[in-house]
Amino acid sequence: MEEGLRALLFAVRKELKPDYVLIDSRAGLHDVAGLSLHRLAHVDVLVSRGSEQGYRGLDVTLGALAQRKGAAGLEPIVVHSMVETAGLPVAIAEESEFKTRLYNAFVRHVYGGRMTIPEGEPGPHIPTVIRRDLRLERFASLAAIERAFFELGYEELSAQAWLDLLESTLDRG
Repeated sequence: MEEGLRALLFAVRKELKPDYVLIDSRAGLHDVAGLSLHRLAHVDVLVSRGSEQGYRGLDVTLGALAQRKGAAGLEPIVVHSMVETAGLPVAIAEESEFKTRLYNAFVRHVYGGRMTIPEGEPGPHIPTVIRRDLRLERFASLAAIERAFFELGYEELSAQAWLDLLESTLDRG
């Protein structure tokens, strides 16, 4: 499976020359997720909602990534998605809980008490927030939603991914 996926990615890069190749490995840890998270990805982007299932999934995924890649070099981008409008009490509460639970998962699996970064300090434990957007829930064509992907949360995510990829590439020489 890994060989086939690598060949497909090589062909896509050669023929289409895309800026990004995203592998959506669906929820959970399984063969495709294992390949994308552990062997093929230049940047690990973990997307989750603020729910108990989401928190548990992030915890398991961070643990698996840290075990496979080593905690020292692990700096995934974490996206807190489908967050209600900024400033609403429900959004404030959800963002606060998400940040706390994500930070605790990083302490358990990545920081390990050796290099703990204070909770409010910048680091991979600070998620990129993507707000809920009805245009993305109720669309009739891809053209109808194109503008939504060039707005605040997605632009921040795109810039962060490029910076991480550049840093990773430079680190490898």
